[in-house]
Order: sequence, then C-alpha cells, then structure tokens
Amino acid sequence: MTAPKAVPPPEVALDEPDPDTSSASEPDIAAEDREDPDTTEPELGSDLNDDETTPSAGPKPARPKVMAAVLAILLLAGVVASVTLGNEWRDDRERSKSRTAAVSAARDVAVALATINFKTAADDIARVSDLATGAFAEEVATNLDGQTQMVKKFKVVSTGKVIEAGVVSEKGGLTTVAVAVASTVKNSKTGKGEERWYRMTIEMKPQDDGRWLASKVEFVQ
Repeated sequence: MTAPKAVPPPEVALDEPDPDTSSASEPDIAAEDREDPDTTEPELGSDLNDDETTPSAGPKPARPKVMAAVLAILLLAGVVASVTLGNEWRDDRERSKSRTAAVSAARDVAVALATINFKTAADDIARVSDLATGAFAEEVATNLDGQTQMVKKFKVVSTGKVIEAGVVSEKGGLTTVAVAVASTVKNSKTGKGEERWYRMTIEMKPQDDGRWLASKVEFVQ
C-alpha cells in the first residue's frame, strides 16, 4: 500500500489594515499637542464650579468699612447724648434760677404786706403796690386810701419777717409760692406788741424786665 500524502493546513488570510482607514481612526497625538490652549473651549459648567469652590485669595476689604461705620455711629450717638444732657442741664439750671427769683420776690411781697407804720403808711402801702401786678395791683390801688386812714387812726406799727417759703406749683408761666410770716403788731389798743402768724400763697408772674411781681395773694388759715 501507498502511504497517504500529508495535506498542509489551510492558509488563514490575515486581514491587513487598510492604510486609508487606519490613519483616519487613530488620533494624531502630535496634532493635539499642537493645539493652542487659549483657543480650547472650556467644558460647560467648568467656570461656575471654579467660582463656587475656589476660596478667596485674601480678606475682603468690607470688614474695615463696617468697623468704621460702627465707630462713626457710636461717636454720633455720644455727641447727641452730650447735646441732650447739656440742654437738659441748662433747662434745669434756668428753671432753678427762675424758682429762686420767684421765691425771693414772694418773700419781699410777704414782708411788705406784714410791715407797716402809721407814720409812713402811704409809703409802706405804695411799696406793696410796686411789687404787684394785674388783679392784685388793682386791689391794692383800690384800697390804698382806706388802708392808709385805718393805719393812721389806730397808730398801727407792724414788723414782719418770713419764716419759711417755697414753691408749691408752676403752671402757665406762673409760680405759686407758699410763705409763712411772723409779725409783731402794736396799735393804740394793744399797747405792747403781739406776736402774730400768717400763712399765705402768693402767685408770682415774671416780667419782661426780669422782675417777678405778685398777681394774686391769698391768706391761708
């Protein structure tokens, strides 16, 4: 018998790359490296992410401005408070001066009312008239002659002094002063002097020339 011939294995055809397509499919790395980085378009949303996540390079300058504004407000508040307190202090001082002047004038009125001498009656009553205004001045003028005659008739001698005086009310530009007066009275009937006490309220009114005059006098029991 004849031995069979050896059959060679079938040739397998390998697919060779198409030169036209291989060069197109493979990226040109060198070309990418040559691209201008300034002209490369950023990815969508990259700028927003960078702005939101990138911390500030340094402290914001707004903080010193805020501190300066706070200091300015505090300084302004201090100035306003000083002016307000100064005005209140001046008002209190003026009010105190007015009260002192009103009380001093009321004391003079009380002494003039409680002091009279039959030898100088006209002058004594005229002194009361000089310290009066308004309705009280009219009252003194109306009774001037009658009081003068009565004092002379009974030879009245009275000397008064103020024991105590103080403001009891301030209203409508008027200051009412309460006055306690002690007087020693002598006349043709009593002979020796008698001690008498009076309490009165005197309504004082300021005048344009700075004086305080009595506009009303009431004796209090």
